[in-house]
Amino acid sequence: MVFTSAALLTGQIEVVATKAGAPQCVVLDGLGAGVTVLHVGDKAEFDANELPDMLTPNAARVVKASSKPGATESFGGLSSRHVIVVLTAVAPGSVSFSWRDCSGTGC
Repeated sequence: MVFTSAALLTGQIEVVATKAGAPQCVVLDGLGAGVTVLHVGDKAEFDANELPDMLTPNAARVVKASSKPGATESFGGLSSRHVIVVLTAVAPGSVSFSWRDCSGTGC
């Protein structure tokens, strides 16, 4: 018997209008971090199985979502492909989103 797990995680980003000098990159873990504050030009990154679901209308006006290849995780002979999601702050506002992070084939 192989057990797999799936997690539906949520996050919220607040983008403020000022720039913080050199752009910063924040790693999100999805474990109840609360609201992540970014300045325009900053980025937030996290592991997921796919791009997140944006829960806020017009979220693309606030953050730009992209991804790059991530690790393939194996568990009990099952594999789950991951991507590294990059959310880039482009304009002031607030965005809520959810994403899946699974081990094995739980999704």
